[in-house]
Amino acid sequence: MISKFISSGTGNIHMAGICGIGMAGIAFLLKSRGFSISGCDNATGDISTWLRSHGVKVVKGHSPGHISSGTDVVIRTPAVSMDDPEIVQAVAMNKPVLLRGEVLPQLLSGKFSVAVCGTHGKTTTSTFIAQALKATGRQPSWCIGGDSGPLGGVAGAGSGKEMVVEADESDGTLSLYEPDVLVITNIEYDHMEFFGSPAAMEACFAVAASKTRQRILFCMDDAVAGRVAAKYRGKTVSYGLSEKADITCRDVRLFQGGQSFTLVLKGRKAGRMTLPLAGRHNLQNALAVIGVLMECGLGADEIRLGLRKVALPKRRFEVVVDKAGIKVVTDYAHHPTEIAALIRMAQGVKARRRIAVYQPHRYTRTLALGSQFPPAFDGVDELVLVPVYAASEKPLPGSSIWDLYEHFRRYQAQNPGGKYPVVSVAASLEKAWQFVRRTLRKGDLFMVVGAGDVENIAGWAKDYFADSRKTARQGRLTLPAGVRREYPLGKRTTFHAGGCAEYFLESKSLAALAKLIKSAAAEKIPVRMIGGGSNVMVSDPGAGGIIVRLGGKEFGSIKMKNGLVCVGAGVSIASLLAWCEEQGLSGLEFLEGIPGTIGGAIRMNAGAYGDEICRTIVNVRYMNQKSVIGSVSMQEAGFRYRGSLFLADKYIIEGQFRLKKADVAAIHGKRQEIADKRSWWKGLRCAGSIFKNPPDAFAGKLIEEAGLKGCRIGGARVFEKHANVIVTEAGARSSDILALIEKIKSSVRLRNNIELETEVVLLD
Repeated sequence: MISKFISSGTGNIHMAGICGIGMAGIAFLLKSRGFSISGCDNATGDISTWLRSHGVKVVKGHSPGHISSGTDVVIRTPAVSMDDPEIVQAVAMNKPVLLRGEVLPQLLSGKFSVAVCGTHGKTTTSTFIAQALKATGRQPSWCIGGDSGPLGGVAGAGSGKEMVVEADESDGTLSLYEPDVLVITNIEYDHMEFFGSPAAMEACFAVAASKTRQRILFCMDDAVAGRVAAKYRGKTVSYGLSEKADITCRDVRLFQGGQSFTLVLKGRKAGRMTLPLAGRHNLQNALAVIGVLMECGLGADEIRLGLRKVALPKRRFEVVVDKAGIKVVTDYAHHPTEIAALIRMAQGVKARRRIAVYQPHRYTRTLALGSQFPPAFDGVDELVLVPVYAASEKPLPGSSIWDLYEHFRRYQAQNPGGKYPVVSVAASLEKAWQFVRRTLRKGDLFMVVGAGDVENIAGWAKDYFADSRKTARQGRLTLPAGVRREYPLGKRTTFHAGGCAEYFLESKSLAALAKLIKSAAAEKIPVRMIGGGSNVMVSDPGAGGIIVRLGGKEFGSIKMKNGLVCVGAGVSIASLLAWCEEQGLSGLEFLEGIPGTIGGAIRMNAGAYGDEICRTIVNVRYMNQKSVIGSVSMQEAGFRYRGSLFLADKYIIEGQFRLKKADVAAIHGKRQEIADKRSWWKGLRCAGSIFKNPPDAFAGKLIEEAGLKGCRIGGARVFEKHANVIVTEAGARSSDILALIEKIKSSVRLRNNIELETEVVLLD
């Protein structure tokens, strides 16, 4: 039915997920054949502009209202499931619903078709083939899963007989192709969301090979591709770097930005060829191109001309910034093999440091190949991981970014002595870019890696370096004296782990604090407080904005006023307890041994042994976001377990306590009793309890029952004497702690159906 419909060239087609590159190409080809095309997508962007310029109607978002009685066929991308309301509506109206991979094979009819398939390299190889054909004067059609500037778009409808397509195996529709020429670049297990085993994936390629009409070109360097092709020896041609390949090369000579080689055809030299690109994998792809051009009837001179004109598609080692001695490269690599090839390319670029941000693509791939990612990044100096791009998948146990981070730490521990990247985790793309932007220096190579929306970072980098007015924040702000940029904040915490504060200030007066808050508010830069660092973590990428610690006499005083003990927010808990003992004032002894300052204790409503600090508070003085000083009573503050509703966005500057007179010896004895109880954690690098106790349960008991005492990631471990405590060792990273926290939460969630909530605060 679909083949007759396609050949008719008339009708109304709606495409759900039209702004995916593969879908956009099909939309263009269908439009060029006379169909009326409409489409929608949750994310549009440049591709929608390109489609509209060719008469395709594109709207943002999915809706059942997009399907009307006049719709003849609906085409969906695999990212739009059959449960989507738009697709449900189409089914209810008896409209045919097709996958994109079911449509593209039908568009090859009537053309000399070249289908390029493989786990890696198919986009680049199909792009090279289309470019080379055009360079030799042919007028091919094409539909490729990558954008190419020289081609002018992801698809084209040429007047010539050749048609080049990238045949996607991810949803099994590769088996529907019947091309004249099939190129198999390699076969490595992937797309676990569809293929249950490597054998199932290999079988899909075998079906496509069995349907190929004229020639199967396969890479001899790949054993699985060779095994599939071996069944069809009468119509196969091998290519690759192996000397046994039918199409191979010798005497490879590298030059700046490219390489030349002697082409060898079935053991005979066939002249020198030039490829204007570096990289072993690009040389393999070029040999595949030569094979295809020969099947298209082109001679040596035409092939030589075509090969000289090839260029990488976008997001294949694409340099988006080369300014001020800094290079920013974006690349689509998302499989360990592809990433390893990318890093080899990067090592050929002279750089002071090689920095990468990587976004894993799909939970299924991250789970199945997790242990293969760490060695792929060997040679990178610094690596920032960001959360997994789901691509419509639901999370799976063992598939999160924290699980992947654990693979990196385990790999490095098991293989000492290698050149490994310093690995950290950023909570979002924005956090990752803020960190890299702050730390990029002349001579750096920065790589944006992954198949999801991580490419946004490359766009932000391009915009940032294109605008000469954008300068470092400290150049635009009027900040008080003493503000330090990229201050190592981790050392200020009791974990002794974590990155830098973008800006750090130890403010010693209300006037200085008010001035800082006003300046920061004008630039929309956050200001946050840190006390003694006893209940906080600093992410490895660091804490953005301005971090303030209150110090000096104005914030460090203790005095009696109207029967109340007035304590500056910068006073340490230890100093206050010593003062209270001298004065014979009781009520705060339960805080004994807790590090930190009074400001932090008030903010977190510090408590222990059945008591909480709010029970002794009368008033809290604070400064708000507009630098106005106010006061709030204990009742108005809305204190709760480990927090306060009112004070959450305020800067605490003083606490006023009502304490009871008591015998000094009795106070000392009570303090000593509590100190003895807490002696087990003396000298530990920890933040006390990590998790709040859930209702009717104890976090420590839940963690212990999950068998996690002693569990370690990197330099952090669950303390053997108290499961609700994480301790760190020298060399520990904040990401070690966070990964361990996520492991604990996941284990307790699966075992007890309880969601643990952290008590410790993260600054990122």
